Amino acid sequence: MSTGDDDLFRPEGEQPREKQSSGCGLRFVLIMLAVAGGMTMLCCCGIGVSLYSMAPSFENNPATAKANLDELIDIELPETYKPETAISMDIFSFAKVRGSFIEIDENGGALIVAGLSGQLAQNQDFFDKVSEEIKKEANDSEMEILSTEVREFEIGGKPVEFTFLHGRVKGEGGNAEVVDNEIVVEDEIVVENENNDAIAPEEGTAPAEEGTDIAEPVEGSEEVKPDDIRREVRQVRAILSGKGGSKVFFLLIVDESKWNEEEVIQLIESIQVPE
Repeated sequence: MSTGDDDLFRPEGEQPREKQSSGCGLRFVLIMLAVAGGMTMLCCCGIGVSLYSMAPSFENNPATAKANLDELIDIELPETYKPETAISMDIFSFAKVRGSFIEIDENGGALIVAGLSGQLAQNQDFFDKVSEEIKKEANDSEMEILSTEVREFEIGGKPVEFTFLHGRVKGEGGNAEVVDNEIVVEDEIVVENENNDAIAPEEGTAPAEEGTDIAEPVEGSEEVKPDDIRREVRQVRAILSGKGGSKVFFLLIVDESKWNEEEVIQLIESIQVPE
């Protein structure tokens, strides 16, 4: 999510506020904030007020992030889950948004917990519309879905559906990986042979002299472009009731290499809210 994705909140000519870049998890939060704010304006048409007054704030403060999380739900975080960024937005006196961005295992993923509370959060029609728009926007992301599974857990004495997704997203660099039998390395083009081995000079082989004919690439080999780089990820999404009558949006994003299903199940089962 680029810095300009929340420009709809900002008057013309005013400079953007600094905020932390938090990847695709932050995109989900901004979608939720924009939808909630937009829905509020539709419900409160005729009120003359600047949209900038509803601009969300992001504070890189672990203590505040943990406090926001505790305000919404009780949950037992694994040692590798570190609250990093606090999220907040007040929508007049009708609703407020509080959230926490939690980093997993040094960029291995993120847990986003954001809650909507206040007068409008108790309006079921309003909340259903917000939920519908958030799900629609989330499903329109560039994630290629490989599999989807809905599982039911009991939270606060009530059944809650959690959607488990397995998919691919655009890679953001780092290590070499094999995707669909293609060798992918960040910012490099690697041609593969039929044995899935990168074609490279043998050790000790001298470079070709000037004028020497260079062999053409093997027929059928394709260059791997940066836009074709994909990495596998897991997502878990849910909407549940939180403390104080809040409605809580839960989004877990984990890199496939860091995915631990047993740990995730324990995390979900640890969630507690007043019944």
